Amino acid sequence: MLNAGHEVYEPENGDFLVNGITIEVGGKNKSSKQVMEAKDFMIAADEIETGWGTKVQLWLFGFFVLKF
Repeated sequence: MLNAGHEVYEPENGDFLVNGITIEVGGKNKSSKQVMEAKDFMIAADEIETGWGTKVQLWLFGFFVLKF
């Protein structure tokens, strides 16, 4: 993410803060419980075939070369 020009920080809740969006990383059963207080958040989940709502496939983060 840093190489793509995104601002990456360590937030109080969640794993990463990228361009103002809190990102929580986990497995397919990861819930949003840890980041519910964040204004904007995403769950980057491993071992899922499709994303829904705020949960996206972890491997998609390899394609983030544009600002979102």
